[in-house]
Amino acid sequence: MKDTERAMRGYLASSLYTETHPGGEPGPHPSVVDERVVLAGIDGSEFAVRAARWAAREAARRSIPLRLVHVCAPLYPGMVSSGSAPAKPEDILVRQGRNFLRAAAAASVAAEPAVRVREEVLIGSPAKTLIEQTASAELAVLGSRGRVGLDRLLTGSVADAVATHGRCPIAVIRTEPDPGESRPVVVGVDDSADGEAALAYAFEECAATKAPLIAVRSWRDPSADDAWSGIPSTIDLEQIEAGEERGLNAILDAWRKRYPEVTVTSTVVRSNRPADAVLRAAKNARLIVVGSHGRGVFTRALLGSTSRTVLHHAESPVVVAHPAVESAHS
Repeated sequence: MKDTERAMRGYLASSLYTETHPGGEPGPHPSVVDERVVLAGIDGSEFAVRAARWAAREAARRSIPLRLVHVCAPLYPGMVSSGSAPAKPEDILVRQGRNFLRAAAAASVAAEPAVRVREEVLIGSPAKTLIEQTASAELAVLGSRGRVGLDRLLTGSVADAVATHGRCPIAVIRTEPDPGESRPVVVGVDDSADGEAALAYAFEECAATKAPLIAVRSWRDPSADDAWSGIPSTIDLEQIEAGEERGLNAILDAWRKRYPEVTVTSTVVRSNRPADAVLRAAKNARLIVVGSHGRGVFTRALLGSTSRTVLHHAESPVVVAHPAVESAHS
């Protein structure tokens, strides 16, 4: 990063930083910059406001601050990296970003009055900047869709990039389930490191919220492949399904012992489209948890074709868990 860009970001961090304490009163710049937070990306869309409200409840439940961030993509080189004078807070894009943040902060405090809210405008590539910011977050929250036009922040490609490369669990919000309803958490299970991370997040979430857990494992009928078309099959599908059930229960047993208070239902589904199995199980879910990649139910292809499909089509909030990140609730 060039020196002028560092200077710009430092300038914005100090000049465009607002913190709201419970009760709605502005507070001073925090003295501890490494404090863990729930991070929410804000772009002025209704989906981002929903994400902010959902994030506020998560932050209050975890007793940590909510950090609302708006990223302005530079429209001209001098806005970030030239030797000219830094952009001023009065710049139209920065002003607009601050307005977006105020609206999101108001919605957050209305949803969860006890939450402590921080607001920041940053300059840079939305995807890259948000990924960098996830390093100091327990959880990052994005709306499922963003604004249309040059000022958009969270469109599909940005949300996919953050979900894939984020350094903490990434939640993507389309709708807001009633926080008072007792609805299950659904987790996609396989034997990969990503699947293990998804299970860790899901069990901890259920233990913290007393929600029941539905664990879904999907398997594909080998005889459904085109190469087997028209050839009599000797594959014993019942035997395969029984093996998948044993494998799922073997994975879950260790987690059940660790979290005996969590009620777990296991489901093995034969499906040529693994995402469909997860989405069907999640019709009434309060939350869906998936790994960023995987094998079997989650294939490796950037975000993972199944994970991406769930992320784009689920009505419930979706959390993408990452194996390299410590537990979101620890």
